[in-house]
Amino acid sequence: MSPDQASSKSTPRWKYGVPPVGNANYAWIQHFIHHLAPNGIAGFVMANGSMSSNQSGEGDIADEAHRSQYGFIDGLARHMRDALPNASFIGFTGTPIETTDKNTQAVFGDYIDVYDILRSVEDGATVRIYYEGRLAKIELKPEERPKIDPEFEELTEGEEAEGKAKLKSRWARLEAMVGAEKRVGLVAEDLVQHFENRLSAMEGKGLIVCMSRRICVDLYNALVKLRPDWHHADDDKGAIKIVMTGSASDKLEWQPHIRNKPRREALAKRFKDPADPLKLVMCGICG
Repeated sequence: MSPDQASSKSTPRWKYGVPPVGNANYAWIQHFIHHLAPNGIAGFVMANGSMSSNQSGEGDIADEAHRSQYGFIDGLARHMRDALPNASFIGFTGTPIETTDKNTQAVFGDYIDVYDILRSVEDGATVRIYYEGRLAKIELKPEERPKIDPEFEELTEGEEAEGKAKLKSRWARLEAMVGAEKRVGLVAEDLVQHFENRLSAMEGKGLIVCMSRRICVDLYNALVKLRPDWHHADDDKGAIKIVMTGSASDKLEWQPHIRNKPRREALAKRFKDPADPLKLVMCGICG
């Protein structure tokens, strides 16, 4: 929830002024100060520029509490506590974690305030979300099974720089299996059937999030093979588009889907228009 959604000049929380539009950090800190005991003390460690209303993004990066706050031997957590021995540390995160060696609550203590999805829906900040499981199994060759680390998700969360190369190799193996031709074909068939059945009952649009840009392009090709009329080379026509960034050095088959910012914004405008025939938009989260 952004400050402009939550604030008004009459709100008692804004003792030190109404938060600038676009800066939730300012609002959150005042929210905590408002709930302090009369003699309470709070300290906040944030990135340079985190309290500004700068919209350019310069200096407005603050690490999430679940990522790099567990290095108590020789990591960021140790250095922060050495530099600020009397500070109280308060963490902000939307995804607290609890694993063998990383536990957000163990580092920062019990939750002070929780703003969950249910409250967000009740406030009107988030539309109601409905989940329906769709299963497309990953088939592994016997010789590939020992190569997959069962703790892949944990390993990729908040990994320091020295582990990036190792993670990259694990990611490549997993991405190759998730994006296998047979599996992509099954996903495409299921998606077409599910989406068309959905449209027969009610109008709507869909967002397809893929593991990588490669899988995005392969899935797009599989979908338009099943429904050729969905495809059109022009940005202002067609029922399905991939939204992704890239460069001239990317693969040739990716180039039709790589667009600059104005073209991506034009697609976003089409997608938001209920009357526009653009029904499906695809994107890749990595790679």
